[in-house]
Amino acid sequence: MGGRSRIDQHGQLALRSNSSRRRQPVRRCIVPGFRPRSVGALFLFSMAALGCGGGRHLESVTLQPSIATAQSGQFQFTATGTFSAPPSPASLTSRDVSWCVGEVSSAPGASPNSCVGFVIPFATVDQNGLATCNPNLHATGYILAGAHPIASTIPDEGSQFKVSGYATLTCP
Repeated sequence: MGGRSRIDQHGQLALRSNSSRRRQPVRRCIVPGFRPRSVGALFLFSMAALGCGGGRHLESVTLQPSIATAQSGQFQFTATGTFSAPPSPASLTSRDVSWCVGEVSSAPGASPNSCVGFVIPFATVDQNGLATCNPNLHATGYILAGAHPIASTIPDEGSQFKVSGYATLTCP
């Protein structure tokens, strides 16, 4: 269906169909001072604002309970986050934090700040906070939940989180 168009005296785009010769007005929007190159500058400005960290940020993580014993070999932990803007505090999910097993607390220089590396852990933890004890190891260690992991430069060490929290789990 071919047709021709023109601008009428009211600034509207009028379409004429070859078959009916009837005009169909189409409104158009004119923005004074708008130039196509302004879109690129606006896009770059908005991307820069997003990249500068504007918005809501996770500031701290707390695990509940802070001390637990896995009597049946498993224990469910939950994580709560404190944010830079409301709503805060808020429950955290696997979209907000990652979970890992830390060191055994009786190890020399044990710290609740990093995940275990290439060692056999005393337990494992899934991305929903369910910890499962290793049936061959009876120990007390750390369970961590955190955001923004930082990989270790030493291959045998685990990663750390920029923002994290921990709890102590005993596997009897």
